[in-house]
Order: sequence, then C-alpha cells, then structure tokens
Amino acid sequence: MAIDYRMYEQQGIRERESMKRLTVFLFAVIAAGAVAASPALAQSMRAELSSSEAELGEVLDLYVTLVNPSQASAPAPPETNDFEIRLVSVVPSQNSRMTIIGDKVSQEQSYTYRYTVRPLREGNLLLPQFTYQEKGRTLVTRPLRVTVGKSSAGPFVICEIESDHEVAYIGQPINLRLKIYIRKFMQAGYGTLDANTTWSLRDKNSTSWGIFSDVNQVPSVQQVRRPDDDGVEREFYVYTLELTAYPTKAGSFDFGDIEFVYQYPVLLARTMLGYQLERARRISARPIAPNLTVQPIPTEGRPPEYNGAVGVYAIFTTAKPTEIPVGDPITLSLSIRGSGSLERLMPPRLDQVEALKKDFEIAADIPAGRVEGDRKVFNVTIRPLREDVRQIPAIPLSYFNPRSQRFETATSRPIPIKVLPAIRLALPASPDAGPAIGAGALTPLVETTGGLFPNYTDPTMVLADQTSEIGPATWCLLAALPLIYLVTCLVRTRSARFRNNEALRRRSQAFAIARNALSGAVATRPGQVRAALLGYIADCCNVPAGGLTRAEAVRLASAGGLPPDFAARLDALVEQLEFAEYGGGAAAGDVAEASAQALELIAEMEKRGFR
Repeated sequence: MAIDYRMYEQQGIRERESMKRLTVFLFAVIAAGAVAASPALAQSMRAELSSSEAELGEVLDLYVTLVNPSQASAPAPPETNDFEIRLVSVVPSQNSRMTIIGDKVSQEQSYTYRYTVRPLREGNLLLPQFTYQEKGRTLVTRPLRVTVGKSSAGPFVICEIESDHEVAYIGQPINLRLKIYIRKFMQAGYGTLDANTTWSLRDKNSTSWGIFSDVNQVPSVQQVRRPDDDGVEREFYVYTLELTAYPTKAGSFDFGDIEFVYQYPVLLARTMLGYQLERARRISARPIAPNLTVQPIPTEGRPPEYNGAVGVYAIFTTAKPTEIPVGDPITLSLSIRGSGSLERLMPPRLDQVEALKKDFEIAADIPAGRVEGDRKVFNVTIRPLREDVRQIPAIPLSYFNPRSQRFETATSRPIPIKVLPAIRLALPASPDAGPAIGAGALTPLVETTGGLFPNYTDPTMVLADQTSEIGPATWCLLAALPLIYLVTCLVRTRSARFRNNEALRRRSQAFAIARNALSGAVATRPGQVRAALLGYIADCCNVPAGGLTRAEAVRLASAGGLPPDFAARLDALVEQLEFAEYGGGAAAGDVAEASAQALELIAEMEKRGFR
C-alpha cells in the first residue's frame, strides 16, 4: 500500500502556521492587558559627568536626561561660582525603550541634553543639582562631586586678540587678529604631532568664534617659544585668523562670544593606519578682548556733500561723449580709490555740488557701483542745460580722515566738453497740414451770387422754421451757472492763496510728502529716513530743509509745544539714523524699523497740530 508523504507534509505546514498566528495573537492580548493595567509613566531626571576629576582649564561633558516628560525642553543650568556651565545644543538626543517583566510593562522616552562644564577654581567642588518643572512637579538631579587640580605645567592652549587701534570711528576699517597658541605634543615612540594634526584636534561643535565666525577657518601657522606656568620655555604652534571689521555703533566694540575648545592629547595608541587619540583632556580657552572704543563721526565741519566715507580717498572722472547737443545724455564715470571699505562706499552726492547743478541736469537714480580691482566705479547720467557750457566741473569727494580726525576733500580734474545747439525742426502750423503745395497746384476761387442758396441743394431747408424751445434741462443748467461760478471763484481764491503763501503750502503738504517718502518701497537707506523726518519739521516750520541739523530740529520741536520726552525720542532717532548713514550702511530690517519709528513721530506731531 502506497503512502502519500506529501499530504502529511502539507498538513504539518498548515498546523505550524496556525500555531504561529495563535501565539502572536495571545502575546498581543497579554501585552495590551499589561499596558492597560500598568500605572502612569514614571518621570525622572538624571545627570552624568564625563569624569569626576579635572584640571583647571579642562572642560567636562555633562549629560542631563529627562525621562517621560510631557514636553521636553533644556533645563536651565544652576547658578554657581565654581563652574561655568553652557548648553551645547537645544536639540536633544532621544531614546525609546519598553520593558516587559511578567505582567508589568514599563515604558521610557528619554531626552538627553549635553552641557559643557569648566571648573573655575581648584579644590573638591560640588556641581549643584538641576531642577525642572513638570506639570506642578519638580524634578531634580543629584549633586555631582568634582575634584579639580592645578594644571600640570600649563597652559596648553592660549587665545589672544590683537587690534591695530585702541580708538576707532564708526565705519573705519579695523584689522583684528585672533591668535591661538597650542603647545606641541610629543610622545616617546611617536614623535611630535605636526601643525595640521594638532589643529585637527579642535572641538568644532563646542568652539564658538564670535566676530571671526565668517572668516575662512584655515589659519596661517608658525612656531614660537613662550614660557609655561613654571617659567620653562615651551614650543607652541600659533594659528592666526585675520579679519577687517567695520564698527556700526559707538561704544565698546563687541567681539562676540569667542571660546576655543581643544582635545589636548594625553596618550596616543597605535593603529593599523598609524595612531589615534587614546586619551585627551578637553581644554577651553577664552581670549581677553583688547580695550577698543568706537566713536561716532563728528557733525562739526561736515561738508554738505559728505556721503559717509571713512578713510583716505582719491577720485577720478571720465565722460562719454564730450561733444553733444543741449539736453543729450553724458555718462559720467566716477572712479574712487582709497583705504576704506570699497564695498560699503556710497557715490558722491552730486546733487549737493553747486558747480555741477547749475549747468547740468543730474539723474535722480543712485548708482549701485561696482568694485574693479582696487577701485569702485559709479556711472551717472548728466545732461547739459545750455549751449555755453564748456566743461564738467571738478567733482569733490569728502571723507573723514581718522588719523587727522577731520573732514578732508579730494577733487577730480575738470573735463572739457563741447555743447552744440539743439536740432530744431520746422513743423507745419496744423497737425493735419500736408507738405507744401506749389502755386500752380492751387485751384482758383469761384465767386457766386444768391446768398446762401448756392450752398444748399434744397432751398426749402433755408426757409424752414428753425426756432427752438428751452426745456427743463436747459433751465436747470442756467440756474446752476451762478453756483458753478461761486465754486470756481472759491477754488481760484484758494489756489491763489496756496500759490502766494509758501508757508501755508508747505504745511498743508508736509504730512503727505513725508508719508510717501517713508513708504517701504522708497525708504531703503538711513539717509532717506532722516531726510523725510527733518523735511517734515522744516516744512511745518517753514525753514530751509537742506541745512536743518539735528539740534535745530529738536529745538523747533520743543518750541512748537511738543513735550520734552517727545523731543528726546526725536533726538535719539535722528542720532541713530546719522550713525547708520555715516557708518557705511544699515541692514534692511533696521531701515524698515527706523522708517516705522519716524512715521510714528510724524503722525504724533500731525495729531498735536505741530506748526
């Protein structure tokens, strides 16, 4: 009798699949029941240090972990005079874990934040506990003991900042150098680490560069000798980062937060590829910032055409073409060289050059300019106004010289030009008139008799009754004529009043002009905001707008009945705008905020009836 083994094999497969599905189902039911019966998630907080021993100047890693918080955020470091504690990143590392023991299920969702801890003194120190508020509960860590000893014949890492100036002006270029000294490391059997390997051991994630953040982090390097704490001469690599800074506000210069964190080797170990860092001490070094004071550009003696240039400059001009009719455009190229920042340099204010204004029409657009090597070039369009113009006058460029601490002016050479009379076209007396017609082409006149009858084909049209009646619409129009005459007289009287009374005209238009000048699409530079604000005050008080200074504007505001706090706000805003204007420019967000403040002051003056 034959036995079909395949039948038994398929039946066994089906039974095993059924048992597997049953097992998974039972496990899911048990787990769900256990989770439902489990108590609320346990919440806690713990802290761990990378080491309980450190040397003075060494940096330790601190890990603070929140377990099952309802909403995770970095705990604030406790206040202490023994340690400097800094959060490395607000983004924590996350970890999830579920544990099932019998019928008990425990879940844990943890968030770990990393801090750096730098001891500030020697001794057996206690790192205070962290606290965290969690829905009415207070979670705490346990205090951690750290033994801090004296640095062994240090220092190993030193940071210094060098500056060419102790006193500078807004917009003046300042050459800064950040120097980082790292002591050479040598281990028997391995030799001395070279400069590139030594630099590669810096902690990129924990180091903060401050004002040097935008500098290419490939420094120059050289070898020097300097004494350690015991007076012994040691060899150091000194890495130098250089930066040219341009101060934007008066006061103490802000270098930013600079901290250099380094993994200084203690022990190297051999590998198949050479050697690796087996043990190291993390050292934090902060530079002592030099005493650098920034002063504002003075206002006394400032030329009217001053454009904010700080340094020493020279200006050269060229023009094309030099032989043109009256009113045709000339491209005037201004080439400027100097010791200041070419990228921040603004074009000369040609609208303030009287010798140019009286003979030429100057384009209102402000050219952006382009940097070509060691110069910056601006192209401006001008048009001669008369035939007797013989030259483009010398163009002045005023700048503030920090060395002499006064304003100086460089001028270009005049450019001779030849202005031709404008081309005049003989136009016909009538737009419909055609070309001139010769005498032989004229048709002779024909004299007729009979009055009007020769002009009509039907004489009855001339003899027909052509009387008309005045309808209601006509009577209404006739009645309205006196009212129209009265309104016209009032409008003409008001127009004549505005035309003859300049003070009234300026006051009535002051708010609309200032509001249009301070719109977001128009006011893009601090100078435009300042001009709109001072122009409003000048229009309301009927004084010349071009020469109105900040002090005079504040005096007029006080004399106009505005409160003292308003005059102080006005003075502060104009001073801020002058700093930004003559310091080499401002960010777009700062100009927008200043425009809003200026418009708010103008609206308040308008509401108070300032005159």
